[in-house]
Amino acid sequence: MSRKQFFILLLLCLQISLKCIAQNITAWNDFNGRFRIFDNGTFRQLEGLPALKFTVGYDWVAYISNNNTLRYYRKGQTNDITEGAFVQTISDRTAYFYFTQTRQLDVIEQNKRKTLTTWLESSYETDSLVFYKDGYTSQYLVYGNGITFTLDDISPLEKNFEKLFSLGKNTFAYINSSQRLRVLYQNDFYGLDDAGTQTTFGAGQNIVAYTDRDGFNFRAFWKGNTYIVDANAPTKFQMANDMIAYVDIAGNFKVFENGQTYTLDSYEPKEFSAVDSVVVFESSIGQFNAFYQGKVYLLDNIVPEKYEIANGHVAWLDRNKWLQVFHNGKVINVTKEEVTDITLDGNLVRFTAGANDTKIWWDGVLY
Repeated sequence: MSRKQFFILLLLCLQISLKCIAQNITAWNDFNGRFRIFDNGTFRQLEGLPALKFTVGYDWVAYISNNNTLRYYRKGQTNDITEGAFVQTISDRTAYFYFTQTRQLDVIEQNKRKTLTTWLESSYETDSLVFYKDGYTSQYLVYGNGITFTLDDISPLEKNFEKLFSLGKNTFAYINSSQRLRVLYQNDFYGLDDAGTQTTFGAGQNIVAYTDRDGFNFRAFWKGNTYIVDANAPTKFQMANDMIAYVDIAGNFKVFENGQTYTLDSYEPKEFSAVDSVVVFESSIGQFNAFYQGKVYLLDNIVPEKYEIANGHVAWLDRNKWLQVFHNGKVINVTKEEVTDITLDGNLVRFTAGANDTKIWWDGVLY
């Protein structure tokens, strides 16, 4: 095999691998009251009656059936978990979900169930992490990737406790009882800086943004390294995957991504939203734009009333109520009929058109 053939084969394998791990599942109660899913190109009916509650994950669907049974669907199999449980989701893109029943906190990850505590006092969740307080021990803990970490240096008596931590997809930042900003990332703890009354911070995926104790020097912790993003604190910022979208002290709209800083506009946008690997914003002339992988793209000439962002996709209805999708740097007109509702689950868009007709757009194909 030649060197060129080897790299072509490697690229094909990578593309197949990426497609296999992508989220390609969604669920809904249809017009006739049946609970249905779309899973990797196939429509399935899971229940003849509507689900009382459901959530869609990375490659699974969890739901409470009409007879109040918690069920878990994954890779073609449906299992009963328990009866009478109250289900909550960590995220609609996570590999696991948690639920509580009589204060017991359980996690189900790849069909395996694990009890985190039998006396839950409080909890906060994102894609890959659960931060919770055990009522029996009064300890604060973080669960992620099958491992539970005990945070012995958090004081539960602090005022405004919820301002002392930030939970990203896979990164947890907090101010400990010694007033030091710490980060839990990939099973390791990092001490970043002393915290003061002016310290602000936020966590995303692989990244933490923070100001120093005096409120200056806007910094980033990214994949184990620290960077000075700006000499002054921003007026506002949002966290996403490997990036920070922010407005600097002069009103410039910027993005710090993968160690680089980009200026998107010289004016503060009326609104912007950073989700996963995309930042959408209204430009200074009112256009609907997206920043993706180091570039700014024009999505539409006006900002839509409704749009959704997930997994590098943006879905919205244009002025004609036609469905548009931004994917891999291109705007795709999915349909030229009026759409009444859209839901973006990972890499697919579920929408309603016509007489309550549910359709799916996935991987460039309309189902």
